[in-house]
Amino acid sequence: MLESAPVRNADVRWDDFDPERYFRENYRELRDDDRQILALLSQHFASTSKRRPRYAHGVDVGTGSNLYPTLAMLPFCSEITLIERSAAGIQWLSRETGSAHKDWDPFWHLLESYPRYATVEPWSEVALKTTIVQADVLKPMPGSWDLGTMMFVAESITGDMSEFRLAIKNFLGSLKPGAPFAMAFMAGSEGYSVADKWFPSVPVGRRDVAEAIAEAVDAELVDIPIPDEGPLREGYEGMILALGTKALT
Repeated sequence: MLESAPVRNADVRWDDFDPERYFRENYRELRDDDRQILALLSQHFASTSKRRPRYAHGVDVGTGSNLYPTLAMLPFCSEITLIERSAAGIQWLSRETGSAHKDWDPFWHLLESYPRYATVEPWSEVALKTTIVQADVLKPMPGSWDLGTMMFVAESITGDMSEFRLAIKNFLGSLKPGAPFAMAFMAGSEGYSVADKWFPSVPVGRRDVAEAIAEAVDAELVDIPIPDEGPLREGYEGMILALGTKALT
């Protein structure tokens, strides 16, 4: 029997993605796995801060309904560009970044326990520093950003491994040489549902991630296991976090 072709990004109606439902199902509470990732993000950006311009321009690619990468970049950026493809996601982000949102307070309370975050007023800075841009990570972007994040995006926008690699290539291509970055992935995921609509995913592991970034960057991969509180949803094997810097050449 012939295997069916993987679902590609262009096969999906991304404007049907419900960002508010996704937020409620994924970020209404601060889980232990996100707690680990957020702590590692803050430490990584703090440890590499001397390598960046004082007025760094950050980027979060494929922001969707997740503002904690933006919060993690706040002390280190004068500007942060949020890249989002869907019209519904753009509308959601415009509302969320324009005013304080108490549901993100647990994420910020974790960050403000670290010295670089203690004096930051998060929601006024989010409103002041962020710019939302509608763009597609599967198309090349300018290599103009000083640091960046792409969290649970490359593997969760397609069922095609070549598009997974292309998303990573384009993200890294958007960064200046030497720029620190963080990427996160749902390991072993073959798809997920939001508001009863199914979306594709590539079931990646450490080797897939390592091979996709090996030639471009100096990076560390961290396994984030499913915590004792249980999985976020069915059908994945944990999370993988890649922390690194883009190669200088």
